[in-house]
Amino acid sequence: MPMARTALVCIIIAAVVGVGYTLRKVDVSLPFTAEHYIVQVELENAAGLDGADHPLATVAGTKQGRVVAVRVEGRRAVATLELDAEVEGKVFRNATAVVRPIGAVPVLSVNVDPGDREQGPLPSNATIRAERTSTYVAPDQVLSVLDADTRAYLQVLLGEADTALDGRGSDLEQIIRDIAPMTASARRVAEAASDRRRLIRQLVGDIAEISAVLARRRDQLARAVDSGGRVLQVTSARSPELAEVMRDLPATVEAAQRTLRRVRALAGPLDEAMDGALPALEELPEGLRELRALTPDARKILDDVEVLERTGKKQLPAIREFTSRLGSAAVEGRPSVEAAARTVDTLATYGDGVAQLGDLISGAVSTSDVNGVMARAIITAIEPANPANFGFDRLPEGASATERRRHATRQRDELEEGLAKLLDARCATDRVACIMRAVTPGLPGNEHLKRKGGGG
Repeated sequence: MPMARTALVCIIIAAVVGVGYTLRKVDVSLPFTAEHYIVQVELENAAGLDGADHPLATVAGTKQGRVVAVRVEGRRAVATLELDAEVEGKVFRNATAVVRPIGAVPVLSVNVDPGDREQGPLPSNATIRAERTSTYVAPDQVLSVLDADTRAYLQVLLGEADTALDGRGSDLEQIIRDIAPMTASARRVAEAASDRRRLIRQLVGDIAEISAVLARRRDQLARAVDSGGRVLQVTSARSPELAEVMRDLPATVEAAQRTLRRVRALAGPLDEAMDGALPALEELPEGLRELRALTPDARKILDDVEVLERTGKKQLPAIREFTSRLGSAAVEGRPSVEAAARTVDTLATYGDGVAQLGDLISGAVSTSDVNGVMARAIITAIEPANPANFGFDRLPEGASATERRRHATRQRDELEEGLAKLLDARCATDRVACIMRAVTPGLPGNEHLKRKGGGG
């Protein structure tokens, strides 16, 4: 009984091993085995390749799997290769595939050339395109395109070739070796011809597109041809003028060349001048900003000049009359000038007395009563109002000259306007205020008085 159990276990183990080996030979996936590496191969013609037969799939000539399916997509066939899992990562993106026969009885298989490692690995379930694949053409496919007479002639040719080549296999082998370089050149020629056919197809397509555009634009094209004809007519009618222009053209070209040489010679100094102008150009924005700030004042000056021009036009007759009398007046005024000269000489002689008179006048006008104020207003000049002496704010030290001028003008206008209002109100009860209002330069209404600087 124990021997029977042992024999049964051995039979079961042998059966499992046999079934596993059989399934492995026919490339049936087992549940506990690793997943396969799938590659799709696109073929122009898959005649003789049937997925039901599980044709052999090789990588670099070594068996690595089977063809499990062949399907049609559009005008091409796609074969699905189920390869061993360890092949993944050893087939690269520029891999190629070829369908070729195996054995004396032609059984088709698919061989994959892995390609270059630098291109990176080909992912599982990726496709090798038809541009990188080739198919096997069976002899019967070649012979099937021949008629009966041609096949008979071919049979005779092959028979005669068998007689002629009997015992000369080595010579034929040498001839084939010699032809190999020629076939390589023929392959390059064929590839170039294929590329030329592609270019011709592209050219035909482009010509068709151009023809379609010309058909849509034939009216514009006809007008352009008519215009060209008229231009040619005018050109033919002006042949003498054109000939003269062509005769003058060499001299014109020579003059242009001389000008270009001079311009080229000027390029060096001009470059240095531009380098020297760069600092001024860098300061130009600041100058433009200051000029923009000065524009209101300049406009006011222009307005004053315009007023002066209108006033001057009215005074021109008087000026002409004055200048017409100036010559005679100069003659008549000569005695007065001589008398003034004698007076100046006298003052120079008696300078000490004049100085004493100045001291006395200073004491007279320095009294604090009304007479002193009136004397100062009549004998001396009233200085214009200075905003700084009245406690107005000063600009910080970093302010520009334009900002200082604008700030001083604004403060002076405010001070003069306020001072005029104060003196006008005070004039009703104080005649000294009336005098100061009338003789202080810069106040509204006193534009005829000349400013004398900063004062108090």
